[in-house]
Amino acid sequence: MSDLEFGNTASGVENCEAYVNPRPGLVNLGNTCFMNSALQALSMTPDFCRNLMLSECKSKIVVHLQRLIALMHYSRHHVLVPPSVLSASNSAMFVAGEQQDISEYLGYLLNSLSEAEKAKGCVPACDDQLNLTIADKSFSGQLTNIYKCLVCSHESRIPNKFRELQLAFPECTGNPKINFTVQNLIEHNSLPEILDGDNKYACPTCATYCKGEHHMRITQGPRNLIITIKRFGYDRATHQPTKLMHKVYHNNSISLEQYDNAMQQFTILLYRLYAIVIHVGNSLDSGHYYVLARDAEHRWIKFNDSEVSYVKSSEVRHLRSQNSAHMLLYALNDEVDMVAEEDKENAAPMSHMAPLTLEELPAKLRKFLKRNLGNEPPNQTTQ
Repeated sequence: MSDLEFGNTASGVENCEAYVNPRPGLVNLGNTCFMNSALQALSMTPDFCRNLMLSECKSKIVVHLQRLIALMHYSRHHVLVPPSVLSASNSAMFVAGEQQDISEYLGYLLNSLSEAEKAKGCVPACDDQLNLTIADKSFSGQLTNIYKCLVCSHESRIPNKFRELQLAFPECTGNPKINFTVQNLIEHNSLPEILDGDNKYACPTCATYCKGEHHMRITQGPRNLIITIKRFGYDRATHQPTKLMHKVYHNNSISLEQYDNAMQQFTILLYRLYAIVIHVGNSLDSGHYYVLARDAEHRWIKFNDSEVSYVKSSEVRHLRSQNSAHMLLYALNDEVDMVAEEDKENAAPMSHMAPLTLEELPAKLRKFLKRNLGNEPPNQTTQ
């Protein structure tokens, strides 16, 4: 086989039969933990995997990613080697042997996937929800930037699509011992920003730069919310970039306010945590990534390149200080019992998709899996 290799044939991993991974691991090709972690987090996003595996798009990157994700779900191999996905993304920036930021890689991968679908005509030019790309169906939302002149009250609104919500720490917290929750950071980043000094608002009504106000409102929540914690800082003493080491407690559930077009009414969207990407190390330009993810039975699985194992929920709750949450993935929840009683009438539910059986997969993908599943019977459904 030319595009994928397996741990018991050509992975370079010794004693593969000793592995008892609950799911296939991914071999590190040389500082490619950023890619492995992104792929392993995607493999634990049920609706993304479903839409990808049902796709008939013949684009190279779609096919290679589809095959790898399918093997990660159905294969009995202990370890997979994923060079095809790295090469199919066709970027000089993301290569084996060089450490990269996982959020940049995941954004590039999802964008490449979408552009490939459009180029092959797999996505009609239509605004219908059914005609979105695979990545957009699972991860895209819309937020609106609102700018207001504090002199004449002129207001402008600029809607933008997003696949990732970046959360910054408050500027006043220079003390690394100050801790936050994800919900804290969401609320902080939703606060209005005063535009003044060199950052004044160019008011079209006043025809000059005026003191203004900027804030963001989510006007379409994504089905799956990718949150990246902005840990880039600057050490004034050494004049070097640094990693902000604040501990972020990952709420098992979070809520977002989704506003209507008039910005007058909102619906409460509830999200449940299903994956955390951990960065180990004191510097953002080095270190290691691994993933903690929850399966359909609510068991936590640790994906650490080729090593995959179940872990206790206590390990997820009590991470060591060096092991900081860098990216968190939340799925829109279909339960409303986690929100305050007075807000329940505004809570928007969403049902989960049923898992796929092998018989539901496209014929070419079924044929590929038949040749490469391994000797033991595969799992019959995705998780």
